Amino acid sequence: MHMVYVIENPKNGRYYVGSTSRLARRRSDHLSALRRGAHENPRVQREWDKYGPLLFRPFACALRAEDLAALEQAVMDDALAAGLALNINRDTVRHRLGVPLSEEAKARLSAERRGKRLTPEQRAARAVQMARYQNPMQGRQHSEETRQRISNALKAGFANGRKPTIAPPSPEARAAAAARLRANPPRLNKGKPLQGVKDGEVRVWPTTIACAKDIGCNLAYPSQRVGTGKSVKGWVLTFLDKTVVAEAAPALPPAGGDNEGEKQ
Repeated sequence: MHMVYVIENPKNGRYYVGSTSRLARRRSDHLSALRRGAHENPRVQREWDKYGPLLFRPFACALRAEDLAALEQAVMDDALAAGLALNINRDTVRHRLGVPLSEEAKARLSAERRGKRLTPEQRAARAVQMARYQNPMQGRQHSEETRQRISNALKAGFANGRKPTIAPPSPEARAAAAARLRANPPRLNKGKPLQGVKDGEVRVWPTTIACAKDIGCNLAYPSQRVGTGKSVKGWVLTFLDKTVVAEAAPALPPAGGDNEGEKQ
């Protein structure tokens, strides 16, 4: 079925005119883009963002595909005459069907845009819109179920010898990363005492390194997560004043030392 459709704002009567031979698919494409904030027509997107959902409805039917362009142009001309059209290009139908714009149409479009510059706010809004168009997941997150499906698919790819979408680093890449880490080791807050709380238990350490050795974690973790609210091995860490820790810090056994009384 060859159909001319409109996307209408029921609150102010403005509408966009389009045509298609697959109405359901075209409706789905439009609504999906509008919900993502990534519609190709910024006028239609602004109407959606400002007033809420728009109405997508069939308007007129053409019996032959070759009559569809003329019918759509007629409907668009009515919208333009009434000042209600949301279409950017008045010759959208001809352009989409591969018919080049006439010199008159090109001159008219050039005259309409001459001297018009986007404000900084409009440029920022356009950048956000283009980013959303290029990345539909911007500002959104996969559900836990979707994340699990992706994880399972990647694991299955590894297990079956297939090359997954995200390939693991090569031995050369791992060696290069290790070399960079050795050349520029993470900054450790060696001289700052800290306190850890886990399930009601409280411990105090003179340094982040002492903390890491005591709880059995990577040496960099306490320094990276102290004061952030993120736990390390279940311990929530905060820095303390040195004068307080001087008396409270427990004495740690010397490195490599053993308690002979515990050996049997």
